[in-house]
Amino acid sequence: MYLRFARCSPGPEKFNAKAAWKVMKNYDSRYLELTAASMEKQILSKTLFIPPGLKSSEGHSVFYMRPSRYFPKQTSTKEIIDNLVYCMQVMVEEEKSCTEGEYVWCHVFLFLKKMWMFHFTNRHVLKQK
Repeated sequence: MYLRFARCSPGPEKFNAKAAWKVMKNYDSRYLELTAASMEKQILSKTLFIPPGLKSSEGHSVFYMRPSRYFPKQTSTKEIIDNLVYCMQVMVEEEKSCTEGEYVWCHVFLFLKKMWMFHFTNRHVLKQK
């Protein structure tokens, strides 16, 4: 874990002890205890996850988001944030992701369609009653 903080230290210079220490002091320690087993339900929902073996054309790991699979009444914001943090922690274990970044694929088509239908229904259909 120490090496990861050092390698991912903010700023142009990697392995900067001062920058890494600053991040480590402010890091929420509960994120260090996240495991795949504790995130199983959230990972299986495939709202936020890392598709195994999928890489961008530049060879970066892919982080996939699908907001249409998120249901606020069933999943708390804390669970979503924990899942996001877990996925990012797993991705930065690879040096390429840590030094060059990741590819984020946000599939919002169905989400936008649902939101448009909700907006249209509230605005036009419900007003006429």
